[in-house]
Amino acid sequence: MKLFARTVIRYFSFISFSVCIGAPLLAADQQATMIILDGSNSMWTQVQGQAKVMIARESLDTLVKGAGTTSFGLTTYGGKCNSVKVVGGIGMDNTELLKRANKLMPKGRSPISSALKAAANEVKNSGNILLISDGEESCKADPCETAATLKQHYPNLVINVLGFNAKDEAQLQCIANNTGGRFVLAQNTASIGALFTDLQPIIEEKAIAGSSTNADRVVPLSSMALQNPGTLRLSLGEQGRTDNLRSSYFIYTPDNQLVAQMTQGEALQTELSAGTYRVNALWKGFRQSQTVTVKPHETTEYRFNLDKIGTLKLRATDANGQTVKANYALYDTHDKAITNHVSLEQVNERLPAGRYRVKATYNQSSLEQDIEVSPQGVSEQVFEFKASN
Repeated sequence: MKLFARTVIRYFSFISFSVCIGAPLLAADQQATMIILDGSNSMWTQVQGQAKVMIARESLDTLVKGAGTTSFGLTTYGGKCNSVKVVGGIGMDNTELLKRANKLMPKGRSPISSALKAAANEVKNSGNILLISDGEESCKADPCETAATLKQHYPNLVINVLGFNAKDEAQLQCIANNTGGRFVLAQNTASIGALFTDLQPIIEEKAIAGSSTNADRVVPLSSMALQNPGTLRLSLGEQGRTDNLRSSYFIYTPDNQLVAQMTQGEALQTELSAGTYRVNALWKGFRQSQTVTVKPHETTEYRFNLDKIGTLKLRATDANGQTVKANYALYDTHDKAITNHVSLEQVNERLPAGRYRVKATYNQSSLEQDIEVSPQGVSEQVFEFKASN
């Protein structure tokens, strides 16, 4: 259980820095995260032999004790459909937050939509929501639609979701997608660690932006008066293919003022004043920069075309030569985590061409291998787990 909690804190720590369209660059001690904790009856069911509510409690304990001056609030739900309670607003005492979370006794139904509205009313346009839930809405509401509506009211709002139930994944995934957030299914410890690697390049870009001479002049788009506005639509993909890759974009003025951020989408757009901008695109540790001109009252589209992408195929076998489900962690040559895959029989991963270190884990045994991914090529690796591994 301690391993689970350590992995969760990596997720929460980086979630508190996640970015969204037009969000100002906030220091760690200025960021706000409202946690919504599922208190419905199904939280008594177990993952890896332990009740989900107990996992959530221990994870929260690790989170708040290791998050420095980051501000948190706590909202809970469970019982009747009107049983949503803001236990403490942003900035509540962390000791009190943990005490109240530990007293939560799951029961009843899941008014997720109402909980999202209550939490958003607390953070409004300057913080994040982390929803920890194991099921679907059960109170005749649509949390997916609610999330989209909240995003319209609060353009800077991001809702990240940690789910426990694969059966209800679609609805929870939609909540995250509609607000530019991330969803992870907490089937085991490795699945939560995957969020850390997805967000890491974004964190690094924010650090770069924050070190610029104009970082103190970052202005959220929601408060800017746009001059002769136009729309900028961005995407990124492999040269010769029409599908796009989920990428993030940072948009700067010529004097290096960050004016917009868009994260984790296949095709993203935002309104800007007419003019010239520098766009930094990020995908799995890869960065590319391009100058783009936005014309008034028009939609300007730009696609980052990458010609040095290859495919990595991974598989693992047991002592009998049978393909098994394994976890895979990929690192670059500087040992920086690139991506994680959890409990898969086979991985087909598109990556920037280059050399990677791959760690495969099966039944508490691990194997590692350095692999070269060639441009427009396919690199394959089979990890053979013997009884002695």
